[in-house]
Amino acid sequence: MPAYISGILWANNYLNEKWFKWQIVLSIIVHLVLIVEVVFYLFPVRSDDTWIGWGELSEKVLIIKKEQHADFVFSADGYKTSAELNLYSKSFIYGQNVLGEPALEFDFLGTDLNKLSGQDAIFIDSDPDFKDLGMDYVIPKKLMRYFSSVQQLPPIIIKRNNRAIRKFLIYLCKDYHRPFQKKSNKPIY
Repeated sequence: MPAYISGILWANNYLNEKWFKWQIVLSIIVHLVLIVEVVFYLFPVRSDDTWIGWGELSEKVLIIKKEQHADFVFSADGYKTSAELNLYSKSFIYGQNVLGEPALEFDFLGTDLNKLSGQDAIFIDSDPDFKDLGMDYVIPKKLMRYFSSVQQLPPIIIKRNNRAIRKFLIYLCKDYHRPFQKKSNKPIY
């Protein structure tokens, strides 16, 4: 959208009044198409970077957390899922630093991962390119290094206009333990 506006301003120097009328018509058409997309979501975004479904996901995750008696929830697909769930949830959702990976702001929010030792978790993994609505039956190997046992639960499917638009794989992870980490004496600058 910003490129469209900038392009019109640049092209305006070379267009006469006749072309200005066509530009207005084109502008109206483009805006109507964008409004239809936002309202009806005709073309699903197959990415984690989408604007819909986060509130519904948050509600469903909290229900699963309560049903499974999990102590915490985390995600490891960048920061997007954790950040969105933190926006909609009253409880804190951890990032991929639970799995020993850099987690952007989640590394600096005062999250003491040592307090999670021995606790059970719900792991959320988005599947933006899902081909079916069923379970994948593949446990991510990285989870097995940090938990005593991992069990896949039924996925959360987010729908819009009776059409599945997002799929999130859900895992119940038991007994969190951090592998031994050697502390460095090097100062961080």
